[in-house]
Amino acid sequence: MNYPEIEGYLSRLRSRLFWADSKVREGIVAEMRSHAYEAASSTGERAVLAGMEEPASVAKRYREIYGYGTGFSLALAAGAAVLAIFS
Repeated sequence: MNYPEIEGYLSRLRSRLFWADSKVREGIVAEMRSHAYEAASSTGERAVLAGMEEPASVAKRYREIYGYGTGFSLALAAGAAVLAIFS
């Protein structure tokens, strides 16, 4: 069964996880989907969504666990280097 509102939530979460490596990001989203779908099958989609934190809060807690991904860290370092050159 497909739950469009849960998928919308997961899409917003995925966009908030921009800092994570793609493998980590997709793993988090898959895990959240699994739990949400399982709960929705017994309690309903709206009940599950009512109990979920905002995607930004969830992403922040995962960032505290995983830290920034390599790609994001390299982009920050490159940005800092460019700023240093022009300073």
